[in-house]
Amino acid sequence: DLLGFAAADIDIAQQAAPLAKADLATNMVVEMTSLQGIMGREYALQEGLPPPVAQAIFEHWLPRGAGDALPASDAGRLLAIADKLDSLLGLFAVGLAPKSTSDPYGLRRTALGVLQILADRGIAVDLRPAIDRVAASQPVEVAPDIKRQVLDFMQARLTAWLADEYASKPDVIKAVLKAQAHNPAGAVRGVKELSEWVMRDNWEAILDSFARCARMTRSEHPRALNPEWLTEPQEKALYQAWQKADSILAQSDNVGKFLRAFEPMAPAIADFFDHVLVHADDLKLRQNRIALLQRISEMQDGRADLSELDNF
Repeated sequence: DLLGFAAADIDIAQQAAPLAKADLATNMVVEMTSLQGIMGREYALQEGLPPPVAQAIFEHWLPRGAGDALPASDAGRLLAIADKLDSLLGLFAVGLAPKSTSDPYGLRRTALGVLQILADRGIAVDLRPAIDRVAASQPVEVAPDIKRQVLDFMQARLTAWLADEYASKPDVIKAVLKAQAHNPAGAVRGVKELSEWVMRDNWEAILDSFARCARMTRSEHPRALNPEWLTEPQEKALYQAWQKADSILAQSDNVGKFLRAFEPMAPAIADFFDHVLVHADDLKLRQNRIALLQRISEMQDGRADLSELDNF
């Protein structure tokens, strides 16, 4: 349910799960370990199980290494993600996390497999509750610090994968992961989109417009915005520009949609700073103007932290 799969696919995965490792005990796989999963699928078909169940048994091993195929069915994806998270949580919990020079259980590959499956299908899921649910099913206690270690481990793999796979700039990756490291699919999409925006000819002007708002509010407590206290025409125009931009943004929108909504606001932002004194003597006016800039700065929330970019 957390991953958004249909009930029929969940049912297939539940049928396949108890049999997913059964072929490891067969002479065929003991003799030729590369056939794990392949033989599981064949044995399941020979036993008369539905083909989707047999396919999920095979697919839960995927990807088996660099360049390998990913699961093609939702049942296979679900079983693969569950199995890989199970391995990560269980082995970390009993002190078998990878060392800097060794990874005997292939947990780096396991973590990368989860990330690749989620990103490939655009499955937007928060890893934190997913880790909580898998941790609760372990036969050993998984302490909060172990769950944090697993999340950090997966986020480190995500950072390395983004740098290798998409050749993105480190600051772009850092900016997106600051907000979306817990959502691999969203992070991959966000990095792709922000990488395109930073190559635009007018990017410096766009970033500077946003930075002027964000820098002004960094050390401020959250303020309530009261439109009736906007007195100058420039601040009223900026408020209307923000309202228009904010109205077209949905919570699920990523970096690209945020920047497309923000870009038309640049002239109003420049006009505001040219004609309006933010730190007015009147406390009410000052706090209200800061609140307006806070609303603009908050447009990036959950998408990126542009302050991590070079030249912010």
